[in-house]
Amino acid sequence: MSVQSAISSAALALAPGRLGELTEHVPAALVDEALEVTRRKERRIRLLPARVVVYFVLAMALFPGDGYQGVWAHLVAGLDRSAARFPSSRALRLARVRLGAAPLAELFRRVCGTVADTETTGAWWRGLRVVAWDGTGLEVADSAANAAFFGYPSGSCGPAGYPQLRMVAIVECGTRALIDAVWGPQGCGENALAARLVASLRRGMLLLADRGFDGYELWGHTTASGASLLWRAKGKRLLPRLKELPDGSYLSLLPERRDMQRRLQARRRGKTWDAAPIGHPVRVVEYAVAVTTSDGDSRTEHFRLITTLLDPSLYPAAELAELYHQRWEIETAYFSFKISLRGAGKILRSHTPDGVDQEL
Repeated sequence: MSVQSAISSAALALAPGRLGELTEHVPAALVDEALEVTRRKERRIRLLPARVVVYFVLAMALFPGDGYQGVWAHLVAGLDRSAARFPSSRALRLARVRLGAAPLAELFRRVCGTVADTETTGAWWRGLRVVAWDGTGLEVADSAANAAFFGYPSGSCGPAGYPQLRMVAIVECGTRALIDAVWGPQGCGENALAARLVASLRRGMLLLADRGFDGYELWGHTTASGASLLWRAKGKRLLPRLKELPDGSYLSLLPERRDMQRRLQARRRGKTWDAAPIGHPVRVVEYAVAVTTSDGDSRTEHFRLITTLLDPSLYPAAELAELYHQRWEIETAYFSFKISLRGAGKILRSHTPDGVDQEL
């Protein structure tokens, strides 16, 4: 048999339709489309076709504790070992480099998104699809390239032992389906990353967010998407009471930073600022949550929510306060992603930023 015939036979043995459950959930046609769009389809027959390398990268996420050879063994476990040759770890590594991150990013864009139907519990509130976003950190391999690009997070005990990327994602509450995700180095702020997710929001969504996102600029950028917002505000955020509402909430303005600074400075000097305030119209819902533990200790935490839902008759304050705590579903989703799926103590294995992008 010629070398070319041997390679053709091996490629046929690795046809995606015979690579197990991965190909049932991520069909070969979808992978081929991603490869075509990103121009990663090979021009000559290889022992490791591009579509097979895509499935290999996906399998890496399912078996994070195994090396390349172990992942490959899982991937081809149902094939005739005489036909499905075992490439070397070096060959698999070079195939990953040759493939790049673009096909995996394109594939992600084609499979991510909302999945709830109108009967899905927890996914809807008063006709709005409930979603949430938040940030998290993910440890990556401690290589010189990753350290230089992503950086090390610092804490009270000094820098962490591994470089870490910063990620912000949107999930659908009720299903925890991943709608979109972006990431970057430690130096990227969560608000800057979140701004890149706004394009994935739609009219008819209600976005929940914690108090780290309550800036004037991001609020304006996000409301322009047409989505409704229900975010927690920082305790020190200046929110003037403009109009009291029957359900105990009140209308206010989320002030523009420089305008707010001028007003605070004028107040400290005993002067008044006569110009009309600059800010986004919001409705404020304030409440307290009291918790008593089994040993009798109690704790009370005060919350201030700001929302674009200004009508108290359509969107009662008490229901908004109860709804906000579904924001924790994104924390549960991160736990599933980082612990349940990947395994506690595991890190992303790639030693280069491009490899990390592809793997994540």
